Amino acid sequence: MNKPITIIFILGFVACAPKSSEFIVDEKDSYSKQHTIWQNQRIKSLTATEGWLSVIGLSLLKEGKNTIGSRSDMDIRLPEFASSVVGQIHLSQDSFFFESAGESYTTVNGERFLSGKMNTQDDGVLTKIRHKSIIFYVIKRGDKYGLRIKNTLAKARYSLKEIPSFPINYNLIHEATVKDKRDDGEMLSVEDITGSKQDYIIQAELTFVIKKRKLSLLAFDGGPDFYFVIFKDRTTGNETYGGGRYMYVKRPKESEEKAILDFNRAFNPPCVFTLFATCPIPPQRNFLDVDIKAGEKAMDSH
Repeated sequence: MNKPITIIFILGFVACAPKSSEFIVDEKDSYSKQHTIWQNQRIKSLTATEGWLSVIGLSLLKEGKNTIGSRSDMDIRLPEFASSVVGQIHLSQDSFFFESAGESYTTVNGERFLSGKMNTQDDGVLTKIRHKSIIFYVIKRGDKYGLRIKNTLAKARYSLKEIPSFPINYNLIHEATVKDKRDDGEMLSVEDITGSKQDYIIQAELTFVIKKRKLSLLAFDGGPDFYFVIFKDRTTGNETYGGGRYMYVKRPKESEEKAILDFNRAFNPPCVFTLFATCPIPPQRNFLDVDIKAGEKAMDSH
């Protein structure tokens, strides 16, 4: 009597196991070549004139006058090759005004810039001020403003030759079911490495299956063509960066409900390459309790 019941139970269990969502790549040679191109583009982007490896500082701005230069008494210190006093930024109720010092030479878009209003990205056209090989501009993080400083001749730009990565793992390319959540208006508070929090609108929930386990990731806005995903997995803090990894996922067409999750394209946040980036870290809901051995590794991983 027990034996038939046991058999029925086992068959029922197997039938309920989630169906694999693995995406089959037919042209592996072509995929491999495209992946190499993607890896090379990653390095090219990071080492570009104004890429993340050019970032040498991020200084908070205080209300009122903020002096800028290489002199030790400046509010914002620049490298020694800069003029002792480059100028000052006056912050007043979310408005910024720059005044150049007489001894320095500052430009905006190649034209001499002695004084004027500085726009942030929120104003539409970002004001980037250049002095020698230094570029600086205002960014907003939470309810605070900071001055991001770049050096187009930073040594770090010329030292990056490769990013440690796992070999291509075709088993970690998956077809995810997309649940559009744009009309829900659901927000998720996401913390960055500084401890500040920012509310992100959840664009979609991506559901897939790895090793018979049903998993999901919340996706944010990555532009008109992509979702932006921040995630961590069981390799996080070991083989991969402790602050998680990022991934862009192509949005499906309006008539489609599937998207391709290619974990071989999981990449390190900017914080891996500069101390002066403010990277969002994965929310708990985007923890995958599996090993994602694909994509970029931690920079000290071999």
